[in-house]
Amino acid sequence: MDVWSTQPAYAAPTAQASGRAWLEISDRDERYDITQSGVTVVGSSPSANVVLNYAFVSRKHFSIEYENGSYVCKHVKSTNGFLYNGLRIYSHEEEQFLLQDNDIIRIGKFSVGSKNSGLVTLTFHSTAYNYHDFAPTKLDSPLMTIGSAQDCNISLSGQQGVAPYHARLQRDQEGRYSLSPESMYPVYINSKRVKSSQQLEMRDKLCVGQYRFIYDGSYLVEDDGTSSVCITTKNLFKYAEPTLFDRFKKDGGKASLKELLHDVTLAIPAGKLVALVGGSGAGKSTLLDAINGTRPVQQGTVFYNNKNYYTNIADFNTQLGYVPQQDIVHMNLSVEDALYYGLKLRLPDDIHEQEVRQRINTVLDEVKLTNPEMDAATREGVMKLRVSQLSGGQRKRISIALELLPKPSI
Repeated sequence: MDVWSTQPAYAAPTAQASGRAWLEISDRDERYDITQSGVTVVGSSPSANVVLNYAFVSRKHFSIEYENGSYVCKHVKSTNGFLYNGLRIYSHEEEQFLLQDNDIIRIGKFSVGSKNSGLVTLTFHSTAYNYHDFAPTKLDSPLMTIGSAQDCNISLSGQQGVAPYHARLQRDQEGRYSLSPESMYPVYINSKRVKSSQQLEMRDKLCVGQYRFIYDGSYLVEDDGTSSVCITTKNLFKYAEPTLFDRFKKDGGKASLKELLHDVTLAIPAGKLVALVGGSGAGKSTLLDAINGTRPVQQGTVFYNNKNYYTNIADFNTQLGYVPQQDIVHMNLSVEDALYYGLKLRLPDDIHEQEVRQRINTVLDEVKLTNPEMDAATREGVMKLRVSQLSGGQRKRISIALELLPKPSI
């Protein structure tokens, strides 16, 4: 069974684009090169570099520029705004975003009965980033500077787009770090430009010049690409283990094996939302368990970023979130304890307690068991509830929250 492509998804198809970056449009079999000189304008104007002839697209909807070794998306003001990797950018907002491979921009407008409704999806591809093999840096000082100067705590000398004193990391009394820009050169957190001091959360992605880092609470670690994961499977075969009845059943002297997966080859690019649809017993859970390693296949290979996943599981163990059909949350623990111990098992031992608590609060808001406007007493009441006291739907939300805690890529 072939789905999408038999080629590894992580290998960008550079043969189809002459530049180091390009845009892929959802409803066209075309790719548009993004140059490293000048400005690439996307809009409905005939003079735009990438023309999107839709009523809901502004004449100049956004632009892409190459600055300090990175591609940046700039939104001035448009009629309908857009979605950047699912984040809503409103029409009146002036924003800048660092673009990375497989980022998705969606422009659309939906009105009942309107002929002007619709949606267009643009996917950004780039092969521009080079991994520097930068050693992990322990954050062990109240104030740490980042820049090209030799006396910086984190020295990035000799790289384009890095100021002598580019940014600083400052630790508060509770052990949490905030990032502040210190120069005219941009610094980004999760692809969004930082304009003033901003507190960091675990697994936040930082960009300084041509460097990409991940903050894990105690270290800055260079992003080696495993935080953005593409999955490819090749010729997967899986057979059911023979039952006791099968062992006694003779078929030419051998027990017959039921085939659960037959020659499954697929490719899922990073950042894509994919639905696996099929009837009861079709093998959906079996395929998912094969992809995540819970129940490996007997034949075939699963690749994560072109690495054999079964032999490199440790490289991706914090990047995968999987919620099984049956909840695996301990029923006698409180909501707070279930999430606390789940997070402590997945992150470094020296992570600050305040960051753990902050992350728990964030994921509970994300799954709508709490909300940011909730008063402290009500939030505490939710935290102290035993999992067994929750409804089935609420327990499933706890299972989802447990997997969201380390900010997985998958």
